[in-house]
Amino acid sequence: MREAALPRQRGQAALPGTWSRPAEMRTPRLRFTGRMGRLFAPVGPRAIPASRSTLTASIISTNIMSMETDPGLVPEGETPVPRYARSLQTMLLRTQQAVAPEFRAIFGQFGLTQPQWRVIRVLWEKEGQSISALAEAALLDQPVVVGVVDRLQRSGLVQRQRSETDRRLVHVLLTEKGRALKDDALPAVRDAYERLGTVLTEKEWEMLFSLLDKVVDGVHQGDQDAR
Repeated sequence: MREAALPRQRGQAALPGTWSRPAEMRTPRLRFTGRMGRLFAPVGPRAIPASRSTLTASIISTNIMSMETDPGLVPEGETPVPRYARSLQTMLLRTQQAVAPEFRAIFGQFGLTQPQWRVIRVLWEKEGQSISALAEAALLDQPVVVGVVDRLQRSGLVQRQRSETDRRLVHVLLTEKGRALKDDALPAVRDAYERLGTVLTEKEWEMLFSLLDKVVDGVHQGDQDAR
């Protein structure tokens, strides 16, 4: 993972995608498909769900000697420990801090916090989900999602509907206001992702997401084997 990425070079291919404006409004833009689209594609009838997890220690265990390490942290002959500035957690935090502010500013324009955005973003892809399903998809704890849905409901963006087959189960649905918000907010989000898309080449994005998949799958498998 690099500390700073170069802008896209002249002649470098733009990333393809799944959303475009009507023909009369269309201008040349980066568009996202494949692994890139799964993270960056705007919500719509043909959009692919956005669900990528974070890096974990598998990459360190296999490529530790190629990283910047601190030999003073471990005895001789033991596995080296990355320097703090290049540790997995620090690099993930630095990436989050670099990427998040622009998106938080967009959410703020529409009076949403990041957790609220994550929940309504999931609902734009699939309405009628339970609290537990929303929590899993939005990567939030269930008690947090309950509070988020309460606030979204007070804002008139979502509504609760009890299941007709299981009265204990409550589904969360978008209101007309919640659906209209998608049309208002997503153009700005799409533009932000297009700018982010120029940080790496298409091949580099493919490699990044492939490694993310491999790491997450490997860690989950390791957790299962340890049980």
